[in-house]
Amino acid sequence: MNKEAPPTPWPWLRIIGAAGLGLGGLYLLYTVLHASSAGFEFTDEGFYLLWLKDPWVYTASATQFGFVYHGLYRLLDGDIALLRQVNFLLTYVLSAIFGSFVIRDLLPAGNAGPGPHGHHRRGLNTLFALGLAGTAFAFPASWIATPSYNSLIMQAALLIGISFYLIRSRGLLSRISGGLMMGLGGVLAFQAKPTAAAAFALVALLFLLTERRRALVPLLIAGASALVGLLLFAHAIDGSLSAHIQRLREGASIMGLLAANHTLGDLLRLDPIHMTSAETAAALSLMLASLLWLLSLRLLLPLRRRLGIFIGMGMAVSGILALILFQVGRAPEFAAGVDFSYFRLIPTLGFAVAALIALAMAMLPALAMAILSAPGTPRDASLPPFPNLRPSLVTGFLFLLFPLAASFGTNNNMWGSSSQHALFWIAGGLLLMRPLLPPRREPEALIPIVALAIIYVGITVHLSLAAPYRQTASLDAAHREVSFGNARLRLSDDFADSIEQSRALARQAGFPEGGWILDFSGRSPGLVYVLGGKTPGLAWWTGGYPGTTAMVTYALKDVSCEDLLSAWILAEPGTPLALDPAILTSFGASENDYEAVARFMPPTGWGVPQYLLRPKPELAAKLTACRALQRN
Repeated sequence: MNKEAPPTPWPWLRIIGAAGLGLGGLYLLYTVLHASSAGFEFTDEGFYLLWLKDPWVYTASATQFGFVYHGLYRLLDGDIALLRQVNFLLTYVLSAIFGSFVIRDLLPAGNAGPGPHGHHRRGLNTLFALGLAGTAFAFPASWIATPSYNSLIMQAALLIGISFYLIRSRGLLSRISGGLMMGLGGVLAFQAKPTAAAAFALVALLFLLTERRRALVPLLIAGASALVGLLLFAHAIDGSLSAHIQRLREGASIMGLLAANHTLGDLLRLDPIHMTSAETAAALSLMLASLLWLLSLRLLLPLRRRLGIFIGMGMAVSGILALILFQVGRAPEFAAGVDFSYFRLIPTLGFAVAALIALAMAMLPALAMAILSAPGTPRDASLPPFPNLRPSLVTGFLFLLFPLAASFGTNNNMWGSSSQHALFWIAGGLLLMRPLLPPRREPEALIPIVALAIIYVGITVHLSLAAPYRQTASLDAAHREVSFGNARLRLSDDFADSIEQSRALARQAGFPEGGWILDFSGRSPGLVYVLGGKTPGLAWWTGGYPGTTAMVTYALKDVSCEDLLSAWILAEPGTPLALDPAILTSFGASENDYEAVARFMPPTGWGVPQYLLRPKPELAAKLTACRALQRN
């Protein structure tokens, strides 16, 4: 008769450890909410804001995130800081719900031990989930915090992850809810990035196949709800399905012309992993720490195991407190020598690698013993029966695919883009550890590993605040408040000066609010937004790609000649991203039709000025020629 594992000798230690995790997750939430009122990035973030402000300006688009978030933008009256905060809160809530299902999977119903401590299980699980949810803030690791297709695909992935657990539930109502949630997640993924939606559809199908007959009803509901959702979006965006399909086709054509790794062949690629020495060291450290911790819990004698648990829990809580109190990685002098890297969060894959290595080391001897032993020999009782763990392991493997699915179709390195969704690598790694957790000691085993994840993601968040992407100073040094419509953001002095001066010069030159701007700088949609303008054809005239000229020319073919000939020009001649002025000939204009009326010195770039050019009155006389060119 097997003896039941004794209850934990320190119930208070378990509570303190779980509270430390919850504190760490809530600290990361507080950090990004507080930083939401600081910083502004002129390129990607400007592009996002132009999309959110008026997505119907553009008749062709490969991503529809602007339409999804436009209602929120209008509801918050264009308040950028509040928009960021609401989006972060939404992501955190979804992550906490997702985390609660993962933790429930990891911690069996009896994990709190017998006696009076059993009723604390729900509270402990909540603290675990709050901590794990904090790792969701890997996705703005470069501190481009405005809602975009990156945050939308993250939210869609969370909905799909939650749907897995609901579909696996026994209750019919839960399974129906899971099907609806899976369909909604698929629809939002499609609005963010159709290629990613296709990848998630494949992952979801793999999951449903493992659930067999129980998944039939959720599968039908998910398919039907996704179809209805896509039709509703098509009608809301373009008024009809045919017009929406035309939008998507035109958007795909535009991205194909850009020649920026968006062809079918580029989708099915295996990118190299370029990690710095610090990132490599971090990956090895996370992997080895997790591996040694898991193995020690199985190999140590009971008395030493209890001592190890005490030390591990103490280090976990101390590490989180150190992250909060000493702001590790947030000092500007520390971040000064750290360049932004898309691979900053890829070391979190170390948790999954550690789980797989430890699982192999634990299960291979038992498998060999089973093969070599005589029939009827009892199995190794140190490992739970595999069939009971199959759902957890299947889900864990599928979650490892989520970041890759979310980045499918990116024009950046696939692994670097995937690491923005490191929450799923962390969750997948934890689920793969499930067979290795000592019975009735699961919380004590998990707390140090989850704490490691929180600390590492927290350091990367600190780094992003200390050295925000394409900005010149730490967000902690951003003290100047600058108005953005009805909102205000805290910026560094050079960014504040640049925005205030460019805005004043544009108004002095007579640029109208809501006027059209042809952004020939190739990198300044944020300045267009700051000036209250809008760009025709595309929200961002992306410079620096082989197909930039062809892309912009193609995008302008459906823009009215009246808008094109009334547009001003933002130019930054002589830079690597500057667009070819020959684009003007596509609608009958030339460089001689514009006059420079303002000169700006951008805070970042190549040390050359930008110019705002006003169309000369005689340009309006070329309306007939422009229309003839468009007809041809």
